[in-house]
Amino acid sequence: MTRTTLVSIAAFTLLFSFGLMQSQAQNIGGIVNIYTPVTAISGCANHILQVESAQGFSPGDKVLLIQMQGTTINLTNTPSFGNIIGFNGTGEYEMNRIANIVGNQIQLLFRSSPWFNVAGKVQLIRVPEYVDATVTSTLTCQPWNGNTGGVLAIDVSGTLILESDMDVSGKGFRGGTAVDANAAPYGQLGYFYAPDPVVSGQKGEGIAIVPLDKSFGRGKAANGGGAGNSHNGGGGGGGNFGAGGFGGLEYHNLPDVPTPGTNGIGGWGGTSGIKMGGGGGAGHTNDEQGSSGGNGGGIVVLRASKIIGNSKNILADGESVVSIGTDRNDGQGGGGAGGHLQIEATQLVGNVYCSVNGGKGGDCLFYVPSQIIGPGGGGGGGLIGRNLVFLGMAMTKSGGENGIANQNLPNGATKGENGIFITGGIIVHASQSTQILLNENIGLCPGETVSLGGQNYTAPATVNLTFPGLGGACDTLATYTLMLNPQVSINEIIALCPGKTVTLGGQNYTAPATVNLTFPSLSDDCDTLATYTLTLKTQVSLDENIGLCPGETVSLGGQNYTAPATVNLTFPGLGDDCDTWRPTL
Repeated sequence: MTRTTLVSIAAFTLLFSFGLMQSQAQNIGGIVNIYTPVTAISGCANHILQVESAQGFSPGDKVLLIQMQGTTINLTNTPSFGNIIGFNGTGEYEMNRIANIVGNQIQLLFRSSPWFNVAGKVQLIRVPEYVDATVTSTLTCQPWNGNTGGVLAIDVSGTLILESDMDVSGKGFRGGTAVDANAAPYGQLGYFYAPDPVVSGQKGEGIAIVPLDKSFGRGKAANGGGAGNSHNGGGGGGGNFGAGGFGGLEYHNLPDVPTPGTNGIGGWGGTSGIKMGGGGGAGHTNDEQGSSGGNGGGIVVLRASKIIGNSKNILADGESVVSIGTDRNDGQGGGGAGGHLQIEATQLVGNVYCSVNGGKGGDCLFYVPSQIIGPGGGGGGGLIGRNLVFLGMAMTKSGGENGIANQNLPNGATKGENGIFITGGIIVHASQSTQILLNENIGLCPGETVSLGGQNYTAPATVNLTFPGLGGACDTLATYTLMLNPQVSINEIIALCPGKTVTLGGQNYTAPATVNLTFPSLSDDCDTLATYTLTLKTQVSLDENIGLCPGETVSLGGQNYTAPATVNLTFPGLGDDCDTWRPTL
């Protein structure tokens, strides 16, 4: 029996158009993506998504599945507040395709990562596909609203021409909102508070979902900046790869000094997949002159064969806090962190400027020079990932500058840390089928039996079986093709001379017979069936009388004879002939 097996995890072709636009270049701008929250993920391949709304999505669409939040952080009222404990799928993302839609249930074509956690704000984003596209007005994304948005993703199989910018600056995690208080005690040191503008401002938003009763206070919220505490401390800058800067300390009137530990702490900086920039913390305000934190930069996921830059921009900067004038006698917000650009292309023609800079913290200038108030910290720089080094691509990832107080004093505020450039990464695409397909060819020899699914088969057939997956794994769909292998046979006639012996299959034969033998195959072929027919050849004999005269000699078989005698001689046959027997008188 022979078996040839092919196990496939991407063994079928989806007969869809895959959402490609018509061949002429498309003019694009504004918001081109569609977003929906994912409320549940199920299926043996994590491929069945329950979404809030499937409106705007169709079978065959390319989609981006991405988790925005869900990080676990330290929640103690200590300097460790906001430290990362576990990411829990935050930053996980992958491209996929829609196989089917029923109501608000979307089935993906390929198996998705098991690390997605819907408690961490997973969203599904429709990714438009173009053959060629021209950006004719600013291309952007829906601002992050706490559930969806913050991401611009497009796929261009041909050429992308930039005649305008791609810009998701300030579309990421939201800065803390400034809320004016009717009182403002000094020296508030808490790392968290329940919402109460008297004691602190609101933290900036980040990759962790902070409980409402801990959403105010100077402690960072993962990469969200901490808020300024009362009285008039400045908010910390948001973080991404680079940490956000500290906000300024509370109000004081020179030559007095401020209370240490009243300023917002900058958001965490580091790697955790793909993430938006953290929002800056709000400044503490009680005279309606404070400011909210800046929003972080969003995410751009861009795939194109060729990009024509035309000296345009691809931007995911953090939002700067603008606080103009000399009446800013309240704490100011921290700048938002830069976002994330993930670019994959084979060619860049011309120049393009890419930026994930952190935003600047707010200034707090006041017309009484001796009064020093808390400015905002600078936002951290983001991350630019690209698959190749492009000579025409200029990039910046600077941390944002901190704000200043009177007399050009930072009052404890610091700038954000720089971000990072990474070369060599590509956009993640799911590619494994949601089912395991097994195709096996089985060759049967005549008279042989194979058992499949409890059924015996002796003849050619196609057998389809389903093997249930174990422990929640997908079922295996198996197709067995039974084929009949040719039977090899040998028929041979062996002629024996009288008195000769032949050995077949360990048996000696001297007489006519029919011998059937089976020779096992040394490979996967069938055994060889051999039939030998033994026949008896005719013995050739020669009788000759030789007359001798007296005194005469004859030589036979090397012997001399001079008298009457009978001489028997055997002459060996030539080739396959029998010997000749010659009795001689």
